[in-house]
Amino acid sequence: MTQQYKDEVNDDERSYHDHQEQDYPQYAIDEAHQMLPETSFSDEKSHTTDEEEYDTAQPLVSDIEKHLNDGGIHHDCDYVEAQVCEDKVPVARRHPLFACSCVVLLVVCLGGLAGGLFFGFTRAKVIPTNSDTSKNGTVAENDSSQDADTSKNGTVAENDSSLDADIAGFQEVVINDSRNSIGIINGGMFRSLENQPLPATLPIFDPATVGMYPSCSKLKEGIQNALFLIANEEILVHADVNYTASYYNYPVMMEDTDNDASDNTKDDSSLSEDSYGTNNQVTNVDEADIVKSSSQHVFVAYGDQLVVWEVSTGNKLSITKMNAHGDQTRSQSRIFLGPQRVQIRALMLNGNRLLVIVDGHDHDDDTPRILQGRGKTMIYVYNVNVSDIPTNGDALLLLSSKEVHGEYHDARMVGDTVHLVTMAKVDFYYHLKRLLRRGRTRFKDLNSTEYLENAISYTGALLVPSFIERIMDELKLDSDDSCKDIVQLSVLRTAEDETKVPSAGTIMHGFIEVISFDMHGNHNLTGFESKTLGSFTADVAAVHGSIMYASSETLVIANRGYKFDSSKESWSQNTFITSFSISDSYLSGVKILGAAQLPGYLLNQYSIDIWDGHLRLATTVDSRWGCGHDDENDPGHEICIWQMLEDSDNFISIYEVPSDGQADTMMHRVGFLSGLGEEQESIKSVRFMKDKGWLVTFVRTDPLYALDLSDHTSPEVKGILKVTGYSNYLHPYDDEGDYIIGVGQDADKDGLATGLQISLYNVADLSNPRLEDRYNVEEEDSIISSSSAQHDPKAFRFLSNSKNLIIPTTSQDIESGETFDGFNVFHVSKSEGIDFSFSIQHIDKENKSSSCWYNAYLRPRSLVHANTVTTMKGHSVLAHDLSTKEMKWILHLDSDNTDCKEDADGDQGNLHELFNNV
Repeated sequence: MTQQYKDEVNDDERSYHDHQEQDYPQYAIDEAHQMLPETSFSDEKSHTTDEEEYDTAQPLVSDIEKHLNDGGIHHDCDYVEAQVCEDKVPVARRHPLFACSCVVLLVVCLGGLAGGLFFGFTRAKVIPTNSDTSKNGTVAENDSSQDADTSKNGTVAENDSSLDADIAGFQEVVINDSRNSIGIINGGMFRSLENQPLPATLPIFDPATVGMYPSCSKLKEGIQNALFLIANEEILVHADVNYTASYYNYPVMMEDTDNDASDNTKDDSSLSEDSYGTNNQVTNVDEADIVKSSSQHVFVAYGDQLVVWEVSTGNKLSITKMNAHGDQTRSQSRIFLGPQRVQIRALMLNGNRLLVIVDGHDHDDDTPRILQGRGKTMIYVYNVNVSDIPTNGDALLLLSSKEVHGEYHDARMVGDTVHLVTMAKVDFYYHLKRLLRRGRTRFKDLNSTEYLENAISYTGALLVPSFIERIMDELKLDSDDSCKDIVQLSVLRTAEDETKVPSAGTIMHGFIEVISFDMHGNHNLTGFESKTLGSFTADVAAVHGSIMYASSETLVIANRGYKFDSSKESWSQNTFITSFSISDSYLSGVKILGAAQLPGYLLNQYSIDIWDGHLRLATTVDSRWGCGHDDENDPGHEICIWQMLEDSDNFISIYEVPSDGQADTMMHRVGFLSGLGEEQESIKSVRFMKDKGWLVTFVRTDPLYALDLSDHTSPEVKGILKVTGYSNYLHPYDDEGDYIIGVGQDADKDGLATGLQISLYNVADLSNPRLEDRYNVEEEDSIISSSSAQHDPKAFRFLSNSKNLIIPTTSQDIESGETFDGFNVFHVSKSEGIDFSFSIQHIDKENKSSSCWYNAYLRPRSLVHANTVTTMKGHSVLAHDLSTKEMKWILHLDSDNTDCKEDADGDQGNLHELFNNV
């Protein structure tokens, strides 16, 4: 950084730094030189600190501020390219805008919505009182009120005269009116409208041109334009002529935080069998999990502890506490309401190397980061050579470590190469938005026009340049070579030309990073070599909705966004796919292969599959609800009748995967199938298997669709089976895909879930799928039951030789209070169906109130070594012989724990958590 970044803080928040003198960042001066015509710069600071506000980032050169306030920033100027604009109309005009918002309570926006309740921070655009809106919700032809008028066909009208309208002639309109727009899409680019304080131009997502930044300067341009979009929304809210200080000075809000594929062997439950690998989706692609095992040792992530025990005896051999590498708890901060324990998120095992992914460590200083996760995320690599594993409880030998951005999301391993994905939230509130609040010292005595002018100058000359400098520093992007590893920013909205964009929500609110490295590379205590690819993505919800899939050659990341449907005058759900080529060698890194966009959203990773050079995806567009009208009894359309405006739909989309090195990154769709599911139904589960596929939708019944995918260009529904309930997870019974197992819920005729059920489907004839057998875990109406395997496939284990099925089960009798929390073992046979074998209870009823429970909880997992099933859940590990059903040993993970904490009920530790998970 050219100058240490400094920021403003409120009187109730700590400063980033202890320095008492503030210097204008050289980076901002350089940017100001580029932005403005020739101007003399003075060293005089325009603002000083006071007792109420420590202004560590606000000093502006007075000559710059004067020039900006005089209209020096012009809307038609290209701030990025430093073009000097002459004879342009200044953007610093009056922008009357009525804002309605709420912070803690739900409020009704005055005149804005008919009974509409909004939570959060919302604003309404205003139009002159003489404007007229047609019955179909589009702007009538005689309306000249809006900033860039929209005619009935969605194009920009030519009679726009709103910019000079008098403030007194404005009134509020409904929040979701199409006229509330910040920009327009033209020629594959998003451009801000002239009603916006700062000019911004960004490409929209285009599969044909997705690529990496060629240099750091181009990356900075993209970030700057994105920041201008985000700042514009905040500035216009506070430029509201109806602004009152108490209305907007709301308190600081706390912000958001060995494959067991089936073998075609005979059904023989007497066979001794091993099955201790992770239940991976794709053969030869290992997925990270909280439990990994070799033939002799089990490695488990238990809170902040890495626990190792012996397979045959259950003897605990080693405990490695992650707080040995950092602070055990996070101190209180503006993000976390209380202490947050360091937590192991995932493990990877490759020969004598164990990868441990940990988050929750404190950062090395108290400086708030722009890229946020659960504290600092670390990657640790340990030596787990059999002869080197301790037997006396000591920690494993640490070989190397590395800090990464954000928090852990997912990981895959192909050969010896790990591809780890992390995701971070970009904190705009703390580093940008709050500094534009009207109640701050800089702005509190200004009227709306003065605020608008000053906020524009402050944002363009200091806040945005400083933000860019800081985020480049956090990402360690100090050379063009490093910036070439960042995917180009784009607006995740696609539409035809002349389409207006209502908000900047789908851009740069998150950052995804893919770190690739060799598990058996040169690991030492100073770190290890890795390759990195980064990409900014949509809003926070979309960040955590991102889905990762990997085959042995291709990595796919899916993000959520929107596409404008001109026929419906609305934005519809869209998924944006980016595929990357990967290889066994991490040195090759991760390279963009292709991109695509498709209707709807994915359910999970099983909604994605690659086979025969083609990408298959299953998506759902949810039904759309809103106000309808009874024309006969309501000719004026004054009564809102809440109803379904558009039914849901489910799709199969097939794309040809581009070859590595192909210039065109467009992934061309070659096959498409729609109309899957009945009214309001959405996808509950999907499973692709070579040239076949199965899909379950549900509202009241469970239509199982059997799909023929042998012809990529013509996917076809061959058969439909309708049964009650639904399956959340589908698993192949055999290699041929003639039978599949489903785990889900039974349901009554109204679609209400009634309890856990296991189904065996005969799908050998795709045109005639049959329910071979079904087992309801609990028959009593008073008992509710479920399984983690419904939503966590890694908790599911099916033994391909013995045909034993092991799944975690929780059930509770709501009348007697009797609870079961453990595992059930079933035998699944083509000829005999599904038979219950035995259950394994993990609740120790005798000691449940007296044990010293550690502040950790082990999600349910099972392993099988030599016909012995080891089940793990909560705080206990049990081993049983699958043939005799007798218990062989038990391990209490907290047997030697002394770190007891009394909970609010007087019970110790997290016992209540065990029951809350039932």
